[in-house]
Amino acid sequence: MGIRRRGALAWGLLLGAVFFLTGTAEARDYFLTVGGGYSPTGNQVSLEKNVQFFERLLDEQGLAAASHDVYFSDGHSPQRDLQFYDPDFQVPKINRLLAQIFGKEDGLSNQYRSHSLQNVRGASNRVNLDRWFQEVGSTLQPGDRVLIYLTGHGGKGKPVKNPHFYLWNGERMPVNDFVKELDKLPEGVSVVTVMVQCYSGGFANIVFDEG
Repeated sequence: MGIRRRGALAWGLLLGAVFFLTGTAEARDYFLTVGGGYSPTGNQVSLEKNVQFFERLLDEQGLAAASHDVYFSDGHSPQRDLQFYDPDFQVPKINRLLAQIFGKEDGLSNQYRSHSLQNVRGASNRVNLDRWFQEVGSTLQPGDRVLIYLTGHGGKGKPVKNPHFYLWNGERMPVNDFVKELDKLPEGVSVVTVMVQCYSGGFANIVFDEG
């Protein structure tokens, strides 16, 4: 397909990936971040912090002005979509009693708020990702570089070699569908993926035709 793809399976490799992308001055760098869980109960505050860490990393490397599109959980919605733990929060006694009666004590102290990310382009769903590859990805030029950073959750595949990562509202993006999106990039564009979800190892198959 003429597209170089490299899979990095730990977020600790972000810095090395950024250095790789910025190696040639003539080409342009693009960053696509997809973050959040499948629902508020699966959208932990750590995922929000990962995105903020990446934004700080780009700023420290002088790339704050580079094209960086972020799709996170429910996007611009003001609804409470993020789960966090407040050590000072006291669960009301009636809530704890009812939870004990029904055997539902897990996560009883969890709190929820709207995410605090400022530069979100939209929700992390298949429609928005498809639109990005159509409207932004298709305009890249040979030699340009794109880093795709995914911080969320993943699941097993059927077959095993086709796992998926979760998008908002329980949507799924399996390997072979993700490859179809990557195939929309022009020939000669270099791609680095940094994927920190469960079952991300299966996404190494994006180096192969049709995954």
